[in-house]
Amino acid sequence: MGVRHAVLDVVARQAQLLGRVMKAARAEVRRAGLDSVRLDRLMTALQTAGDIKNSR
Repeated sequence: MGVRHAVLDVVARQAQLLGRVMKAARAEVRRAGLDSVRLDRLMTALQTAGDIKNSR
């Protein structure tokens, strides 16, 4: 269980970091082709990735 928890923790932290990077680069990501609603949903999902892991 310890290894699985550690791996999930790393994945959740990296997802949260990616969400913050995407938020900071929102205009550039939008220009890449994601519409605002999909972009907002994706960033929210990434930024809250740790919440799901921590609630178990």
